[in-house]
Amino acid sequence: MESEEANPGLLTGWFVVEVGVRQAWPFLILADPRSGREVRIYVDAAVSVTSYPVPLRQDDPKVLLALDRINNATVSSASVKDRALILRFGADQVCVSGEANELTTGSPWWFEMQAPGERGSSA
Repeated sequence: MESEEANPGLLTGWFVVEVGVRQAWPFLILADPRSGREVRIYVDAAVSVTSYPVPLRQDDPKVLLALDRINNATVSSASVKDRALILRFGADQVCVSGEANELTTGSPWWFEMQAPGERGSSA
């Protein structure tokens, strides 16, 4: 079975159930309405959100405000282009850069898979 991290297009139809920060990383949790599975997407690079005119660094407090705009929204498309993760929610878009910056500790973005009903597993 192909993973959503390998093929983000599989996230189409999933919806955002939570945005937040764990340790130093902003994250989104998406849920699959069919299976109940969830995926947490961590952000460790600059992120662009339609509602903000410039990319935000991952440590900028405005990241949570920007991501909160898509809370409860449904993914209309998801892809990777030039290593950047692009999630579209109708007219809104979140783009996590594929390029590390001086704050990046690993990958610019990564997924943590969760089984249905599983919450709060450690990163």
